[in-house]
Amino acid sequence: MRHPDPQKHRVLFRIGLVTVVASFPLGYGGLVLFAVLAATRQNHEWLYGGVACYALSWVLMGIGFWLGGRPAYDYARHFWHLRERRRKLFHLRRTRAERRGQAKI
Repeated sequence: MRHPDPQKHRVLFRIGLVTVVASFPLGYGGLVLFAVLAATRQNHEWLYGGVACYALSWVLMGIGFWLGGRPAYDYARHFWHLRERRRKLFHLRRTRAERRGQAKI
């Protein structure tokens, strides 16, 4: 959603970005939470709550894309790829340090 006023457009972009980012933990966290509840209570009907949370997260993501537009999607995707690269880099550094430590022994 592009607004003619640049200040309002920035606000909509931020709200859209926050809703897109918040939809991931809501969806997957809700699935995990209700799966644990279903397992502990031994009642499969708790899983419907997990499905509802997951569906709500998709609705929230859709609203975020509508508010933030394509720039919010691109920014979230760029941030996710940076996070993945950083995680791989830390893993590589840790394994190299372990190899060097083992080679000295």
